[in-house]
Amino acid sequence: MTQKYDWYLDSLSILRKTLRAVKEYDWGKLKDMSSQTIHSAVIFDEKLPKYTAILNYVLAKVIERYYTKKRDRLDILVKNVIKALEKIINLLENKRIEDAVNELEKIINHIDIFDQKESHYLRKVLDKAKLKVAYFMHRHGVSLRKLSEDFNIPINELLDYMGKTKVYEDIEEEVDEKIKDVEEFFE
Repeated sequence: MTQKYDWYLDSLSILRKTLRAVKEYDWGKLKDMSSQTIHSAVIFDEKLPKYTAILNYVLAKVIERYYTKKRDRLDILVKNVIKALEKIINLLENKRIEDAVNELEKIINHIDIFDQKESHYLRKVLDKAKLKVAYFMHRHGVSLRKLSEDFNIPINELLDYMGKTKVYEDIEEEVDEKIKDVEEFFE
């Protein structure tokens, strides 16, 4: 089996879990799966796991926010997302990866029309999801330039977000700890 086949199976597995979590309105599982998918996105550098991570994060936020209020609107969104996820899973099962990616991208790009009054909030959540996924991918070694291109985010916006999250301080601390461990080993 090739490496491409491995990431495809991982994404398919995550999307099946996403479908179950959406049916159960389980935003906690969706958040967890977003984090899990980031690892695949870093390793395989494919659109499918990147978009899956973003979708899981956005759905988690939307379900969490609207579960108790505007439930009727949320039920409509969930019904549409379930149909779309079933279609995407079917496409992946038939190895129509590009079609699945296109469908996944459609869901993400149109999620802010869920509630016209709250579209500003939803767009903000979507933008933050892209930044969070980019942040974690950068922590795993992906360059800011690549992330800027992949997520269509201006590099200065990524730098601003990275500065607020202290990613560089965390990396510096990790390097300092590793150097200290090596020095102690050779003493």
